[in-house]
Amino acid sequence: MFVISLRNRALQVCASMLVAIVAVAQTHAVALPVQAVVSELDVDYFNGIQASPDGRWLAFDTSDTRESLEYEYPSQTFTASGYPMWAGLAVFRAQLMEVATGKVVKLSSEHGASWSGSWSPDGRHFAFYSDRDGKAAVWLWERSTGQVRKLSDATVRMFRNSDRPEWTPDGTRIVFKTLPEGMTLDDISQFNADYRRKFEKPGANTLRVSVHSTEPSAAGAKPANSSAFLDYRYLSDLVSVDLADGRLRRIAKRVYPLRHAISPDGASVAILGAVGLVPNTQFARFALRVYSLRDGAETVLDDGVVPEDPAEFSWSPVGDRIAYVSRGGEGFRDWSAYVVAVNDGSKTAMTLPAGEKLQGVRWGPPLWSRDTAHVYVLDTPQGMEDAKQTSRIWELPADGRPGRALATVGDRRIEDIVMQSSRNTYWSPKGEDTMILRTHAPQSKQQGFYRLEPRSGRTTRIAEYDARIGQRLLASASGGSQVAYFREDAAHPHELYLLDVNSGKSRQLSKFHPQLAAVEMGKTQLIDWRSAKGEGLQGTLLMPPGAHTAQRLPLVVWVYGGSYGSDALNRFGFGWGPVFNMQMLATRGYAVLFPDVPMKGGAPIADVLDAVMPGVNKVIELGIADPERLAVMGQSFGGYNTMSLITHTTRFKAAVMTGAGASNLFESYARFESGEAYNIGYYERGQGGMRATPWEQPLRYLENSPSFFLDRVQTPLLIGRGTDDGIAADSGAVFAMLRRLGKTAELRDYEGEGHVLQRPDNIADFWERRLQWLDRYLGVR
Repeated sequence: MFVISLRNRALQVCASMLVAIVAVAQTHAVALPVQAVVSELDVDYFNGIQASPDGRWLAFDTSDTRESLEYEYPSQTFTASGYPMWAGLAVFRAQLMEVATGKVVKLSSEHGASWSGSWSPDGRHFAFYSDRDGKAAVWLWERSTGQVRKLSDATVRMFRNSDRPEWTPDGTRIVFKTLPEGMTLDDISQFNADYRRKFEKPGANTLRVSVHSTEPSAAGAKPANSSAFLDYRYLSDLVSVDLADGRLRRIAKRVYPLRHAISPDGASVAILGAVGLVPNTQFARFALRVYSLRDGAETVLDDGVVPEDPAEFSWSPVGDRIAYVSRGGEGFRDWSAYVVAVNDGSKTAMTLPAGEKLQGVRWGPPLWSRDTAHVYVLDTPQGMEDAKQTSRIWELPADGRPGRALATVGDRRIEDIVMQSSRNTYWSPKGEDTMILRTHAPQSKQQGFYRLEPRSGRTTRIAEYDARIGQRLLASASGGSQVAYFREDAAHPHELYLLDVNSGKSRQLSKFHPQLAAVEMGKTQLIDWRSAKGEGLQGTLLMPPGAHTAQRLPLVVWVYGGSYGSDALNRFGFGWGPVFNMQMLATRGYAVLFPDVPMKGGAPIADVLDAVMPGVNKVIELGIADPERLAVMGQSFGGYNTMSLITHTTRFKAAVMTGAGASNLFESYARFESGEAYNIGYYERGQGGMRATPWEQPLRYLENSPSFFLDRVQTPLLIGRGTDDGIAADSGAVFAMLRRLGKTAELRDYEGEGHVLQRPDNIADFWERRLQWLDRYLGVR
């Protein structure tokens, strides 16, 4: 009865919203219904597209927002079946599409999820994970019959969605991670303190105590034990299963793999596995190890790797060396590339020309030339402080001699290189030795494809679009000239396309969103302004469909410190998913501004004020925004930014914050949970931006804690959070203090939700309340 009533409530919400919309937004024929947003099909951006070896089939994962899981306890990362909840509550479904016909094969069943697949070397089978029978395991789809069968009863143990089952080159075995020998899913869950609190039932006189200690030493305080954190997320055995007889072999036991990859000769498998957390940072340290697939013999190649996440490395095409990137220095901002020999562990540091250094290797693995003489590293700075720097591809001799900058593409940022399915060399169209690059134009925000000739360094344009091409969603049709990719723009969500790199022509393969066809969406434009410190900034302004510049509009500012809001120009609804799809506001008569917000470190509140308020003034100066009808909205760190703004300016007439970070930085800095204080690194070196301890800079922590300025608030604040969202733990205290101060505020706690609302009923309810809140204090005239 409870489930039925919730569904009926969602339908009532949609109906009442549509009636209200027609009455309020007189200039718009159709406002975007919440149910259309809730039913939007999402794609797994990180798992990407997998092309069959002959290029005739494409595989990818999608999720339907109408279907979601529920948290059973805070910080839950795996369901009872072993399905990894890396995307909150989303249920992913693996799909196959035949390129020639558009035929879709859904590798799903009535129960459970299916995800993270890979093609066999001959393309006859597709291996994927599924928990359709109650436990996460490896399943096989046979191309000739279309039948699906379970490969092994071994329970899959994975944490990252990019971690797929790996095929040996001869196609006879599959390597994957499973539960450690002798352990159950319940044993693994016991490492999570929240799980123990929820499900343990000790006797009446059972002693329940956790002991944590620290002792001074010559090297400083002893770091806290982080084994439970790593055990819960990563502890596993690496195994192989024979396709012929289903026999399972354990290759490596009780390891912590973040990524594994089989050597090109099929003799070994390499693991990049966690060995510990780096004290007082947000980073973990990893070891690169190689295991023999014949007898499990282990070789440690490097036990001090600090990679980017997701961690990447690549085997040389002949399998004698491995290339990888690690980082160190202050704040782990110094990047270095290495090649290590598998036979003796000798390590060679890649050398750049004199005076040069890597700026930000965040894309993926180093790629090898086919003759193994060179390693290619894509160096693409991503932070706001790197906005003016040019991305480059470095060609680095594998023997350590100085390399060269192989290519730049004008002012365009190189975002991706199309890889071979083996992920160790770049893909070239048939008969060529060229790289295919995905690019981003910082000024126009266009994205597209370029061809690079490695020998000459010459680049030529293939195609560019007023659109966004999905991150890491490139796949090559081997032996041909086609690349598959996802594309979206401001008015259309992502669809699957196929590009012929010779002709530059693309064709759309999918139609995922027929429910949106009747809605005229808002249009985006770029605006420019200067920050309070004189820095040139941009932002994306989403305008209602049919809006006239002479008409002053209510303005909602969507804020997230450290982001390029201008890069959302060609993202549908700003690209934050159904619960934050800003087309919901635009189609109801609101203008929405997503500003660039550089974060310099040490003063996050001042940084947000300096960037956002001049941007708001610019929209007013252009005659677009009504200065008496301004609102601000933010999620997560953006929720913290929202609090920062309304405690330091009274210009906003309404505010909405969700999943907000801490409001009292002193308390949050040392918050101690399950034996760890994870936020120390967040504030000292991470997104928290303090760049110091509270003892070194107490005034800095005070000035950037909104709690101490809540008495200044005059803006009505709507707060939304999931009850199982640890990041938003302070939201209740913020509401309590505002209530004590006699301020206008409302807190909506959604039971069983995490950091981002996932359940359709909750998304519908929160959209209804946000629209009511904004209309009450701003109004759509």
